[in-house]
Amino acid sequence: MDILIYLDILGNKIVFTDKNNYETLFEIKDAGAADGIQVDEANGKIYWTDMGRYHEGEVFPKNDGAVWKADIDGKNKTLLVGNGDMYTGKQLCLDHEAQVLYFCDREGGRVLSCKTDGSNFKTLVSRGKRDSLPVDILDQCVGITLDKKRKSILWTQKGPSKGGLGAIYRCGMVTNSDDPEKRNDIEVLRDKLPEPIDLYFDTDCDTLYWTDRGKEPEGNSLNKAKLDDEGLSNHQVIATGFKETIGLERDEDNLYIADLSGALYKFSLQTGTLTKEHQTAGMITGVAVTNSKVLALK
Repeated sequence: MDILIYLDILGNKIVFTDKNNYETLFEIKDAGAADGIQVDEANGKIYWTDMGRYHEGEVFPKNDGAVWKADIDGKNKTLLVGNGDMYTGKQLCLDHEAQVLYFCDREGGRVLSCKTDGSNFKTLVSRGKRDSLPVDILDQCVGITLDKKRKSILWTQKGPSKGGLGAIYRCGMVTNSDDPEKRNDIEVLRDKLPEPIDLYFDTDCDTLYWTDRGKEPEGNSLNKAKLDDEGLSNHQVIATGFKETIGLERDEDNLYIADLSGALYKFSLQTGTLTKEHQTAGMITGVAVTNSKVLALK
């Protein structure tokens, strides 16, 4: 049995479902305002980011965000990053081989990392003015993915809502600079996007996928582009019609997309067909797919 996991920020829970019929298998309660999620199948662990408790609408202006770790069934919940160390945890990426987590801190304007035990917490990229936090909305980092082939980190800065000022950036996974505010290897891969959010990089075909919750017709969309040493090319909007698109995940044949209306969608990579698979009563942010073997580790 294949499993789809989604984060419901309205219910503050992580929901495990049968990917064939979306019946709920079990839930992890008290997950906070969860946004990004990763599953470590080999070790039976789950990781997620928390945007924090205090918010003013969609703005999270306090440094009460977190990164959490738990067993696949939610037991042994452990705080990896928090206690004032970050503002707003957004998309999360796991380097399985190195056992390192990479994640964005939106209102903090940073790209961060730590080991899967919470050690070696680092600021890799720092945007905006550190003496004026939260940072300006143009400097807020949201989505993240890794291109290990080129030893690169890619992230989004979505810009103002429906503002058409979003961008996708790239830098090295390793830097010679001791100051994350003064890196000289940051590239703008694409700018003036409607409002890019989450990223997924398919290393086998060098294709970057991303969601965008910006203004239509280019926004509220699923996008793809080719990625190489020179940057992004052949950008295509491959699906539209979402309602505040956020989460993005892939299995062998499909992309899975979530939006804040509580809907889950499937995009076939073979046929290019988008189908609405399930409607929840919540507000969905991050999604992940795994298989029933992880449940044996409960």
